[in-house]
Amino acid sequence: ERREDIPLLANAFSRDICERYGMALKRFSDAALQKLRGMDWPGNVRELRNIVERLVIMTPQSTIEADQIEKGAGEPRPEFDNLLSRGGTFQDFKDRAEAAYIRKQLDEHGWNISRTAEALDIQRSHLYNKMKKFGLTRGDERES
Repeated sequence: ERREDIPLLANAFSRDICERYGMALKRFSDAALQKLRGMDWPGNVRELRNIVERLVIMTPQSTIEADQIEKGAGEPRPEFDNLLSRGGTFQDFKDRAEAAYIRKQLDEHGWNISRTAEALDIQRSHLYNKMKKFGLTRGDERES
């Protein structure tokens, strides 16, 4: 009902979530906040918080953009639920999430290391190290 409160709430939720998980602060771009403001929120504040949490956890960059809202605000995906249900420490979860995200980016860029590293905003050597750490190889469909 009070759409003007959505930017304040989204940023406050992001701060709380980042603090709780020991993550660097993530902010929403103006376009992302506009996108959130234009969405329907049948679950009200609880639904907004759930989506912000999903976006904060699954977005590697420090700024959440509008296109990530579309990807993160849909129905929960089985792969995300699988990441959450496997247990372990928070570091185990972050490693599984990072491996899944890198695998998705590699697939989207045809396993072109240069383009994938650029999309992830990391050096190619860093991407190679992460691929080795998580055992990511082309055609590998297993979960890390």
